[in-house]
Amino acid sequence: MQQIDVWSLIKQKEFESACMYADLQFEKTGNISLLRNKILALLNLNRFEECIDLSNKIISLTKGDADSDFILQGIAFWSLGYKVNAIQCWENGESSIYSDATGGINIKLIRYFAACKLGDKPMKEKILKSVKKLLKSKRSTNWPIPVGSFLMDLIDEQSLLLSISSVGYLRERELCDYYFVLATKKLAMGDFRNYHKDLKKCLELNVVVYLEPTYYLAKSELQYVE
Repeated sequence: MQQIDVWSLIKQKEFESACMYADLQFEKTGNISLLRNKILALLNLNRFEECIDLSNKIISLTKGDADSDFILQGIAFWSLGYKVNAIQCWENGESSIYSDATGGINIKLIRYFAACKLGDKPMKEKILKSVKKLLKSKRSTNWPIPVGSFLMDLIDEQSLLLSISSVGYLRERELCDYYFVLATKKLAMGDFRNYHKDLKKCLELNVVVYLEPTYYLAKSELQYVE
């Protein structure tokens, strides 16, 4: 008999069950990963207020050690239209101990997206400077370093695509970020038609992309697009 776990329920799109099971298991084990998976289920259910409250609990329990908690909380705020709160979350996440393998490219991409969306040129320039500094300190070319290189116009779209993993589940997740960064570049150019087109590609991938914050941000941006 297959063992039940929160992530398996999410992959099966049993989001309500995933939330209930996460609560039950957390009471028994105190395992924070259960609450983090519950955040994904709540985002899929568009229960953003609950997501914000639970994120506050996680951040309090972990002392804000992971930028991913701030990223997802920011997306919940963004989805509710609280842009300033979202940006503050993402800025707070920059000081977390744990981030992606590159030291923070993912959160910088999301902050750059927000700056483009709000037309904040000084913020865009500031973020690109921080991306440039981060790239200089990294010798690795592993994902998501190429995302930063693409933002800085150091590589083209084809090179970015070729840098994506060939491993199934990793490829799907990296493709989600790939389409999101393409969309962000289109947004920066004011090409809204292709911006939305690339965002839609984020939502057409395997359910493993439920693990990617960019999936939920793309979903939020497309909420009111016909």
